[in-house]
Amino acid sequence: MPTADSATFGIVVAVILALTLWLFEYRRDQREAKRDEDRKIEKIQADKERLQQEKEPRANPPLHQQFASHDDVADLEADIRKLEVDFNARDAANAKTSHESREKIYNSIRSLEQSVSALKKENELFNQRLHQMDQKLDRLIERL
Repeated sequence: MPTADSATFGIVVAVILALTLWLFEYRRDQREAKRDEDRKIEKIQADKERLQQEKEPRANPPLHQQFASHDDVADLEADIRKLEVDFNARDAANAKTSHESREKIYNSIRSLEQSVSALKKENELFNQRLHQMDQKLDRLIERL
């Protein structure tokens, strides 16, 4: 026969499972965001290398150098520097936010763990008391 304590224990277990699932989804989203940022960085680095190669003097300059001015190349380099600064700022902010959210999750799990521990202890005491009552009933039945 389920009691209020076992129902409470079930709710606590369900909450822990929900938090765990949320944590896994949150970490997966962070990994995907990091992959996207890594792809952007790779693209920026490839553009930077391409620009570096374009700067090197050649006997026959590529066609785009005939049509792109030095100012256009300088503008692209400035954009790349801005993107690198922006990426570094976002990366630092994400690291701080990630640490804070992990700390919140750990604190909530710790409090739930304490609640579950208290419920286990209380359940054990109830089971002991039930066993004692069962023994007393057996003795009463034997007397009758």
